Amino acid sequence: KIDDRSNVTPGFKFNEYEVLGTPLRIEVGGKEAQNKELTLCFRHNLNKVKVKYNSKEISKEIEEMLKSMHSSLYETSKKKTLDNIKEGKTWDDFMEIIKSKKIAVEAGAM
Repeated sequence: KIDDRSNVTPGFKFNEYEVLGTPLRIEVGGKEAQNKELTLCFRHNLNKVKVKYNSKEISKEIEEMLKSMHSSLYETSKKKTLDNIKEGKTWDDFMEIIKSKKIAVEAGAM
């Protein structure tokens, strides 16, 4: 979707799409158009990447970047989840694990 509204600033648009959770923003301003490039802005790590515009290659490049972003998000989520799982043997163990905002599982269940 192209946001071509002229009644709001680019900063307003960037913030609006950030709030909506848009994972990738493609910027094309005056400098980008002049240099025949795009700026890709990734929400998950705040990286900005400039790429030359080539209609055959740009879609492949973006697809690969989105796959990489997905893998990165998945691995980060998986690590955080596994790091927060704690085994307990007794009721008191479970209560301590829960109080520490971790995930309690029965000892030997993993």
